[in-house]
Amino acid sequence: MIGCFLRGGNKMADGKTFDIGASIRLENDKEFRDAVTGINKSIRTLDSELKLVSAQYEGNANSMEALSRKQEVLNRLLDEHKKKSEATKTALENAKAQRERLGETLEKTLQQFDQEREKLEEVKKIYGETSDEAKKQERVVAELEAGISKGNEQYDKAGNKVQEWQTKLNTAEAQVIKATSAVNRNAAYLQEAQEATDHCAQSIDRFGNAMQQAEEERKKMNELTEEMKRITEISKEIEDIITTIEDIASQTNLLSLNASIEAKQDEDLR
Repeated sequence: MIGCFLRGGNKMADGKTFDIGASIRLENDKEFRDAVTGINKSIRTLDSELKLVSAQYEGNANSMEALSRKQEVLNRLLDEHKKKSEATKTALENAKAQRERLGETLEKTLQQFDQEREKLEEVKKIYGETSDEAKKQERVVAELEAGISKGNEQYDKAGNKVQEWQTKLNTAEAQVIKATSAVNRNAAYLQEAQEATDHCAQSIDRFGNAMQQAEEERKKMNELTEEMKRITEISKEIEDIITTIEDIASQTNLLSLNASIEAKQDEDLR
């Protein structure tokens, strides 16, 4: 909750009490974080359950029984990812609302700060700069200024919270998409197994082979990239060596030329 708090019921020079606080705070989002944390625990449990099913049906993963068990876990996993996405979206909306309310509070505080500062100048003219009335009004202005400084800090923190929850929501929605894809793919295999005479999904093997082939091609591309990198480094070393040799040759030619000139000069002097 965003709040503005009094300290000692300060009064303005005209005797009216102001309720703009010198302390502005943000609502604790622990409730939202705890909700997401609880869902993450459920997701980790289901991930381990999915690994258990894979281990139990290793070598027989395309059977109708294995696919049915896997489908059950994948459906529950998708439900949890959807819950996480919704919980994260709620937290993001809350963070945005807090930042908006805090911005409105800051705007009002700035307006009152300008008003109280103008009144301070009036009080000084009427009662004098060292009068008790002027000192009281100076305290009012000082407290408002402190509140604005604190509010700006909190507003920056509110903006950081919005960015943090937006990033979490992007990740959660991406996980929903991946989980949905896994559910749909396994459902297609399960239907194939149900319609097959041997109750096995043969396309799952073809998909696995295709994935394995793609992984092998990826490794080959990585190896080729590393090889090209080594060739580039060797080429650079060779280029540096050639440059060094050319520099030495140039210096040698210069020394030979100087020697020839000196010899000619000696000959001319004789």
